[in-house]
Amino acid sequence: MTAQIKKFWTNYEYAENLNQIAFIAKNLNSSETFSFNEDKLFYPASLIKLFWACQLISQTQNLPQELENHLANMLIHSSDEAGQKIVDFLIPIDEPNMTINDFNIYEKAYTKRQNLEKFWYKYGKNYLKLKASHKTFLHEYSSFDAWIKKSKSPNLINANLMADLWQKIFFNQFEPVLEPQSQIKIFNYLKRQACQKYLKPEQLNYQSSLIACAAPPEGIVFSKAGWLNTTLHDTALISFKEYNWLIICLTDLGEDSGINLIRNFSNFFWENVLICS
Repeated sequence: MTAQIKKFWTNYEYAENLNQIAFIAKNLNSSETFSFNEDKLFYPASLIKLFWACQLISQTQNLPQELENHLANMLIHSSDEAGQKIVDFLIPIDEPNMTINDFNIYEKAYTKRQNLEKFWYKYGKNYLKLKASHKTFLHEYSSFDAWIKKSKSPNLINANLMADLWQKIFFNQFEPVLEPQSQIKIFNYLKRQACQKYLKPEQLNYQSSLIACAAPPEGIVFSKAGWLNTTLHDTALISFKEYNWLIICLTDLGEDSGINLIRNFSNFFWENVLICS
């Protein structure tokens, strides 16, 4: 099946832009894998929230209702406010009243970032590239450009990192191992509907999956997407018949081109890889 997937990327209409794309398709039943640019670093946008969710669940499995609500909002609706509440819970720091131009705000955010990163270091060298800053701290600056300019530790992920995280969730490889109800909870919050096959950028939302836009009704889709400025990513675990496929697609092509790319791959994947297998 990976040979069939390779055909799509070999014939892809924007082949000259493949340096702006990272991709992994992995059959979790057989470990059969096709990938390219899997180590290329990207700004994660809201994909970082999946890391926060796993960190929260693995540290605090019996969540108080308020945190449970924040977790649901962060994963289902990709709420930045809910994500901020979770980060504040994981790394509590007293916050005096400061103006947006006060440099101490940045120092506080940087301290949070460092502490969040420590959690992931124990899982291996792949996670050393994870920088847990994201736009949770972006609102503390006047603009995205101002945040990037000041950032000592840019927030970067790659496709390998995202694939590894999804596999940890799927196979319950955390330390300590998640309680079954906690693992099920994450999957329930990540369960998605397929996007419309011909959606426009303004129709894009976090409760649907681009990768699954051509999926048959009996396919079960779990997904987390992220987009900001030119970044548009989608990651999904797709169960259909006896298959469990993990698909990671990270792009810096811009919104329109990113949507078209992932949607076109979805059409190809469902028509030529799974259904014909």
